[in-house]
Amino acid sequence: MRPTLLTQVRQSIGLTNPYAGTRGGRGRRSASWVRVSAGKKQMGVSDNTKGFILALVSSAFIGSSFILKKKGLKRAGKSGVRAGVGGYTYLLEPLWWIGMITMLLGEVANFVAYVFAPAALVTPLGALSIIVSAVLAHLMLKERLQTMGILGCISCVVGSIVIVIHAPQEQSPSSVEEIWKLATQPGNKLSLILLY
Repeated sequence: MRPTLLTQVRQSIGLTNPYAGTRGGRGRRSASWVRVSAGKKQMGVSDNTKGFILALVSSAFIGSSFILKKKGLKRAGKSGVRAGVGGYTYLLEPLWWIGMITMLLGEVANFVAYVFAPAALVTPLGALSIIVSAVLAHLMLKERLQTMGILGCISCVVGSIVIVIHAPQEQSPSSVEEIWKLATQPGNKLSLILLY
């Protein structure tokens, strides 16, 4: 029996027990799935799950920050010289600053997400900030979301799901020799030559 799409997503981010189907759910369990503390079993949250949640929060913060900053710019443009012609009145607008702080928090959450989960899992979820921004622009700024925009949002969601499902497991080098071997591969040498 093939697992459903939802089950595949849950497994790829570490939300399901990979041994649930073995021997009636009593198979060997990984240490990251169940932690035993003082005789009690506690459900643990995997690093991929933490990274996944942080990436989603990051996308929500970054997407909403664009809307907050635009509303702040519009409000500042009504009371002074617009930013587009060299004005700085937006710096006195609290809504613009709230948008900047929201963006900063989103970027920090995105940075921390890379600590917990591989880039193949976190990076595609960054596209969700576009969807958050498009939907909030439609709701808060009264901008029309055209048919192509809706199709683009659906494509972002589908693409993110497909990439997250098929994200490879990250392998961390465990010795200096492994790091040297990775650093001296032809692809890495070529990128270093192109950078310099």
